[in-house]
Amino acid sequence: MSEAQNLPITWRNDTSTEEQERARVGRVFNHRSPSRFPVAVVEAEREDHIDQAVNIARHRNLHISDRSSRHSWAA
Repeated sequence: MSEAQNLPITWRNDTSTEEQERARVGRVFNHRSPSRFPVAVVEAEREDHIDQAVNIARHRNLHISDRSSRHSWAA
């Protein structure tokens, strides 16, 4: 399976620590830093981004956790 193109995804092992942290906690409203370090973070902008992310996770046997908007505690 080829990875989805144009998917706004940040992979833990393919980016700088600064970029990983921005993706992991950059949108957390309450400034609480979650203790989890996900394999990847997708900042979906469209419905098809969600479909692509689910397909990638399924193919790689990864778990998915959602985090919506700026008011939710990071999952």
